Amino acid sequence: AVTGVQTCALPIYSDYSMCARFRVPSTIASLATNPGIIGIGPTATSASGNGTVRLICLSTGELSVRFVDGSGVTTYANVQAFLARYAGQVVDVVVARKRYIQTGDASALTIYINGKPVSYTGNPNHAGVSVTSTYMHVGVGGASDAVWPRPIYRAALFNRYLSQSDCEYMSMYGMHPADEWSPTSPDLISSTVLNGGFETAGA
Repeated sequence: AVTGVQTCALPIYSDYSMCARFRVPSTIASLATNPGIIGIGPTATSASGNGTVRLICLSTGELSVRFVDGSGVTTYANVQAFLARYAGQVVDVVVARKRYIQTGDASALTIYINGKPVSYTGNPNHAGVSVTSTYMHVGVGGASDAVWPRPIYRAALFNRYLSQSDCEYMSMYGMHPADEWSPTSPDLISSTVLNGGFETAGA
């Protein structure tokens, strides 16, 4: 898998969405290190730590969103039987977070797979905390050895909470005019600022 790091800036308590299109491994055995798909971490070499959020896949076959607050307390939202259902497929996953939410607010977080919202277990009651880390990680989990074992075709951060119609559109047509099928389709991101203004410098 190709991994990468990009510096980014997340507004405090803002809406945001993490998006990735990737191929799902065929076997659970290849996920022994709980590899990461996309995340926002504190350094160029790790996607874990205080004030972070990351999307990983567990060795048990669950897709997991991990939130870590400023004190290092981790909460999660897990999509059960993710590998069993999507093994070998290319999927679009979006993790959308709302601003100004209350602890434990079930409406704070939505996970979409291929444009459709899916149920999850866990209590992601730190979903609303400020993400203070400034590195976007692609294809790596909490450490550099937790590498995603299959291709990741695209990854992006949005500075807004994506709706279901946004996610359905993006799954079908892409998120940039360069890979849209229709020249009249609306842009989901700014045409002048990369990734809707999140990315501030190359790394």
